[in-house]
Amino acid sequence: DLRQTTDGTKLTPKASAKSLSKADVESRLGSDSDGNDGPSPRETKESSGGSKEESKTQESASEDEEDEETADLGETLNLSSADMLEFLTSPTARKPGYGAVQCYIERKKTGMGGANSEYYLFLKHDRRFLLAAKKKSGNKTSNYSISRFKEKVSDKGAGYLGKVRSNFVGTEFMVYDDGENPEHYRGGDEEQIRKELGAITYASNVLGSRGPRKMRVCVPMIDEKTKHPIVFRPASKTESLLTKAREGDDRCFFLINKPPRWNETVRAYVLNFNGRVTHASVKNFQLVHPDDHDR
Repeated sequence: DLRQTTDGTKLTPKASAKSLSKADVESRLGSDSDGNDGPSPRETKESSGGSKEESKTQESASEDEEDEETADLGETLNLSSADMLEFLTSPTARKPGYGAVQCYIERKKTGMGGANSEYYLFLKHDRRFLLAAKKKSGNKTSNYSISRFKEKVSDKGAGYLGKVRSNFVGTEFMVYDDGENPEHYRGGDEEQIRKELGAITYASNVLGSRGPRKMRVCVPMIDEKTKHPIVFRPASKTESLLTKAREGDDRCFFLINKPPRWNETVRAYVLNFNGRVTHASVKNFQLVHPDDHDR
């Protein structure tokens, strides 16, 4: 759940930007190798290369100040197989003294040049498998099927939960459940129409390629009565979550990526990940509340 999960990276020993030379920082920064796909899952045990000019503009893996860490909420979970579907499709309740459920992602390259790569999401504390995602081939836009099973990940598989789809230029992303496309709806039970679970907009900084990227995420607010997310099941684009987000609808909960800071010592943008990054990359980010970057 986007209101609870983190950036999906493994815990590793923390490195201070103050202890790194400029060359070292630049060598650890990556370029966006996925073209117009925009932000994509982090690659475990892999790092993408980038030129020196690209390196100066991307987020670093650490900052010279430290934040107080909170305990992993995932350590309190006692999930049986029967509980898993409910856990994967519902918000996780917060607990005092605990932060978010910490997870990490592993990438398995398949197809020519990794074009059909698969991504696996695990709980951090016990390495328990949660979700799998695979890019669908033959689509004009980036389109990822999401499944709770590792085998045969597709929109026709038994474990299919939904998908993430981008627009043509890779600046807008939508998250759907496993319901039916409203364009294909032929009447009957309206609950068969898919729900919109999240909307992400992505843009370059005003400095263009010389500045950090900007991301804005919108998910439905939690209904205080039902304790479940408010349902967005639009029959037209004017009712979509993306449209309502642009309008500032009060049923939307917003998050942004935490802006990195320019470090004059290393001549690069840096951001403190509290050791939860193994490779510095443009794909590393933190989601925070627009009005309170500590949330």
